[in-house]
Amino acid sequence: MAEYAREELDAGEDFHSALNVQARLEAESLAAGWPAMLGAFSRLRRQQLTGLAELETEWNCTALPSAFAVSRIVRLIDRMNPEGKGAMALDVGCNSTIVIAARGDDFIGAISHPPISAQVGKETSRFSTLPIDATTAAAYMFNKKLHQAFLPATLEDLAIEQAWTRVRLHYALRRTRELFPWFAYDPEMGLLEPYEPVLLSGESLVRVPAAQQTLLMALDGLRPHGITTFAMDKDQLLAGLGSLADKEPLLPVQVIDSGVFANLGTVICADAPERAAKRVLTLEIDRGEGARENLDVRKGEIKRVETAPGTSTRIYLSPGELTDVGMGLPGLGGWVTVPESEVGTVIDARGRPLDLPDDMNKRSEAFYNWLWELGG
Repeated sequence: MAEYAREELDAGEDFHSALNVQARLEAESLAAGWPAMLGAFSRLRRQQLTGLAELETEWNCTALPSAFAVSRIVRLIDRMNPEGKGAMALDVGCNSTIVIAARGDDFIGAISHPPISAQVGKETSRFSTLPIDATTAAAYMFNKKLHQAFLPATLEDLAIEQAWTRVRLHYALRRTRELFPWFAYDPEMGLLEPYEPVLLSGESLVRVPAAQQTLLMALDGLRPHGITTFAMDKDQLLAGLGSLADKEPLLPVQVIDSGVFANLGTVICADAPERAAKRVLTLEIDRGEGARENLDVRKGEIKRVETAPGTSTRIYLSPGELTDVGMGLPGLGGWVTVPESEVGTVIDARGRPLDLPDDMNKRSEAFYNWLWELGG
């Protein structure tokens, strides 16, 4: 009935038809509506941006939403990954947060604009590395909304900015779970299924003084389980590569293989229902030369294992009886080979849900201790 609807609505070029996104009652395929969505987006942008139509004609292409372009690369990386663990991209920009994840035939994507309220200010204060009250945090966020190009000028500003990034990740993942009920995320327990890798981009995650700070923000925001690799799109190339994929399909593959995404670090999460300070995991570290090292990890700690440049490091995980390190069952360990990375291999034994002290000063001390352990 598409042609009948076109005649009756008389919308001209503003009419866009698509295949049925819900051909069966129990199955929904949003991909069926993508061509129509892209056509509507392109027409809208041509009306808004003078000269875009001429540019599209000259280059024989059409404008794409950046989130859609990024999704192409995420799906490509998922298909290139022999482990089948899926791939995820997180973009925390000045105004919005994008979550895109792909695993096999499953694909999700969501764009969120977190509200600014007293409750959000309270949550931001809770994740700050400095003792900052909720009112101060909310005031900073309102100023940031009015002046999106504003950069943190003081240590207090930086602490609020990074705490807000953590809260924005929480909000974005909750929003994604609302839109896609099968998305394995729990607001308290965090991201329940591993993704390999997780690509980080956006001003709030990339324009950060130290890579250790970016990794800790991602860890606190996602609270992943098992073993996960974090990579960083420092040059913000994801959307550009996705846009070029139509014209030069091999180009994104070649660029990805060239190592354009910086390997931030491998994270091994040791989750155990033990009391604080009790040993939950023992590591045996084999760097390929010299004697092997041993490292004990206790509940509530973050530990870092440095990786030698140009080599891979083998780590044997020996978890406690109740400790789950993502090997399939609690208490099950084994060898893990980790590549060279900027931060190294991080062991997160803080547990899920993340237990933060109630006292503001003690919370600040805990964040500083974790960051110190990461070398930041």
